[in-house]
Amino acid sequence: GAGHEDGGGGEGNERAGVELFLIDEEHRRFKATVVHEPYFFLIPEDRTAANGNMMGGLSHDNSNKEELHAHDQQDLQSCYQDLLTALLRLYQPKGLSRVELLRKMDLDA
Repeated sequence: GAGHEDGGGGEGNERAGVELFLIDEEHRRFKATVVHEPYFFLIPEDRTAANGNMMGGLSHDNSNKEELHAHDQQDLQSCYQDLLTALLRLYQPKGLSRVELLRKMDLDA
């Protein structure tokens, strides 16, 4: 999908989207557009690798899944706080709305 201005008066917000061309059960064609904020991924040097398993000490069963996620997000936040601060300082004036930390998932594991 390509980005486009949202059509409002003033500065406008850059948007991104995907156009889907589909066929229903009766073989009629239709189009749907899913619009979202543009995004990109940065993969910084892994500062957490030296710490081994960042979630050590916490149980890995499903009952503590939310606790594990919260602990992991806190660890990511502390490891990359300088990077987050620099990104926001540099790019928020240019329209950056937020920065999210996500751990890359190894789908082969």
